Amino acid sequence: MWLQRFDNGTLRIEGKYTKRIEVQVDRFRLQMGPGPIRISLMFQGGRSGFISKLFVDDAQLRWCDADRHSEGARWGWQDGLAVLDSDPVGKVEGRKGHLIEAMLEQLCDVNVEVRVVPTDEVRIRSKGGLTLNVPAGMVVTAVGGTSGEPEELTLCRPMVFGFGGQGVELAVHRFRRLSRLMSVRVQRVTLHPNGRVELAGRGMRGMGLAVRRGLETTGELLSEVVRESRHFSVVRPFLVMP
Repeated sequence: MWLQRFDNGTLRIEGKYTKRIEVQVDRFRLQMGPGPIRISLMFQGGRSGFISKLFVDDAQLRWCDADRHSEGARWGWQDGLAVLDSDPVGKVEGRKGHLIEAMLEQLCDVNVEVRVVPTDEVRIRSKGGLTLNVPAGMVVTAVGGTSGEPEELTLCRPMVFGFGGQGVELAVHRFRRLSRLMSVRVQRVTLHPNGRVELAGRGMRGMGLAVRRGLETTGELLSEVVRESRHFSVVRPFLVMP
């Protein structure tokens, strides 16, 4: 499960429903839409990863039991208790991964903000000899927006990935010695809707021009990887390829 890769994290998703949506929450039913909605969650990762808090903001929420229903604008879940506009509405046990998936399946015009902390070092390599090392414990963020129907979502603005602290180490095999000399570290990666990748970072003082050119060259390499590598096949449907 993807939660196991991280120590902790938060996720906020905004979008809209074009019709009334209903999802099952244990023995209850949660109805949402039509209209804008925001889903927020916090999770703990590791081997027994789990969602610790979940909130849904929607002006037309309805919480249904077998013989009654309640209406409100903010539904939340924490420590096994469901709450609607600050009022407890029922005990809800079990994992919530399936509930999130059910909510996202019919969501349009999705905007995402993610913050995660990897449990172990993450090493990303490409055939072109590019290596990006994300150390354990680093705060990684991602912000992006899409437009369209659920099955046809495409990026409508760049997806920006940020790396906290000093950034992440970048090495290109063919320029390995130069990479070490300049101590290049990437602080931000931007994926544009057309698949173009831009890098922002820094290196050794006094070598700003060389670092900038190196980042531009590496961005071009990454752009080719995103557009052609099988590892990014799940990403390409969201791009508007030239």
